Amino acid sequence: PKTADELIRYLQDVHEYRRSVFGAETADALWGLEVKGQEYNIRKGAILHDANLYGVEKEKKLSLLKDEMWGTGPENMEGPPQTDPEKFASYQEKQAIYHKDLQELPENQRLEKIKEFRKDYFSSDQIARLEQVDAELETDRKKESDYYAQEKEIMNNPGITDDQKEEALRELQDNTFGDQAEAFRRRLNIQKNTNIKSLLHNSEQ
Repeated sequence: PKTADELIRYLQDVHEYRRSVFGAETADALWGLEVKGQEYNIRKGAILHDANLYGVEKEKKLSLLKDEMWGTGPENMEGPPQTDPEKFASYQEKQAIYHKDLQELPENQRLEKIKEFRKDYFSSDQIARLEQVDAELETDRKKESDYYAQEKEIMNNPGITDDQKEEALRELQDNTFGDQAEAFRRRLNIQKNTNIKSLLHNSEQ
């Protein structure tokens, strides 16, 4: 199965087989809730990852799906307190819901919107730690961007030999990444080998 509908049909076919073997009552008691939960997650995932929908549209569809499958009684309105991993999963889900909206916002507004989402799920200390991680990732991103700009200049320099280019690149890596230079070189080699394997695989097809 590849699509959400195909997956759901497959689940239903498997469950119908169980019902035919064990009887409807026994099969429903043993597997009914599990199958329903799997169907809900498949349908929910299809909504979350629909690139054509904006956040408000996704929120509406998710609410309707929840009501359709789990009912609208007061026992379904609020769940137990979430653990930190569950909060982070909910936060990531929120970003998936509003992915299209976030992509269309200017950078400063996008960051402000993400801050709003975080306030819904995390404490002040947790938000501070997430912002620290953001800053570290941005520093790493800028460092790599600067590196690749200088690498391009070295590789396009007609006045030096290939050996001199290799030596200059190694020195640039050491200066840019410090004690992480070896790890960076290993990552480059892995990427290079992966690209070579991909090219070979495509040429064989």
